[in-house]
Amino acid sequence: MFRLMKDGGPGPNRELKPTRANLLKALRASQKRLPKHFQAKNGAALNTKYSGEWQGKKYTFTGRNRVLYLTHHEVHHRGKIVLALRQWGFTDVPFLPF
Repeated sequence: MFRLMKDGGPGPNRELKPTRANLLKALRASQKRLPKHFQAKNGAALNTKYSGEWQGKKYTFTGRNRVLYLTHHEVHHRGKIVLALRQWGFTDVPFLPF
C-alpha cells in the first residue's frame, strides 16, 4: 500500500532479522501505520481506482478493496507472529488496533 497508494508512511524494513526484538518492533510499527491508510487524504485514497499489471494480467481495484484485503492478510501474519512470540515466552504483545 505504501508503494501504490502513497499513504500510511514507510513500509516494513525487510532487512531486519526475525529476532524477538525486531518482531516486536515490526508489530508496533504496523500498529501505528495501519490506521493511517484509512485516514489518508480524508479518505479520498480509499475511493480512488488503481490499475496495474502483474504477471501479464491487468487489474483494477479501489483503495478500499486493497486496504481491506491487506488488513485481513496482515491479521493472518500477525497471528502467526503473536503465536511465535508467545511460544518464546512473551506476554506483552502489541494488539492490532480496531
